[in-house]
Amino acid sequence: MEPSKVKVCPKRVLMEQGQCGDDVYWELYDNGELIISGKGPMWDYQYTSEEHTFNPWKKNSAVKRVVVEEGITYIGERAF
Repeated sequence: MEPSKVKVCPKRVLMEQGQCGDDVYWELYDNGELIISGKGPMWDYQYTSEEHTFNPWKKNSAVKRVVVEEGITYIGERAF
């Protein structure tokens, strides 16, 4: 019988985290994975001459993959 194969995944390191909704949170890992988790809607983001409200991960070019977990009911405008 062949031994079972085990998939080894390198450990992720949390680089940044924050809030992006009343009960919605984000985490960015060193492998480029951005995870959105929690319950309810994300906040909307905008850019106007009077108001500069960018999504918090906009400045980070490390994002390679986005995971929106179950429980998120709305993706905010200009979130990505």
